[in-house]
Amino acid sequence: MRVCNVQQDILLAAHKKTILLYGLECFQLGKADLDSLDFTFNRLCMKLFKTGSIELVPDCQSYFDIDLPSCDLKRRQDKFITRYISTDHREQFLPILLQAVIHS
Repeated sequence: MRVCNVQQDILLAAHKKTILLYGLECFQLGKADLDSLDFTFNRLCMKLFKTGSIELVPDCQSYFDIDLPSCDLKRRQDKFITRYISTDHREQFLPILLQAVIHS
């Protein structure tokens, strides 16, 4: 049945996004890099939802509660910084991390 295949496809897309974002939370990416990630993911969603219209993709993503990689990456970076600051290295690297957060 097609409904099962759609659910499997959505799970696969979520897994691919996780692979796409793996390890990027420790880097400070520029706007062009984030836009490139979002574009790539939107194209994946266009294939997943079998549409040629980019205008429909945000609606489908919203319906299935799928965030853009740039949004997920921001949450991952915030979590990474919070965990890293709570380790024993916070005195050594706190100024560097704060500078990266201020420039983002």
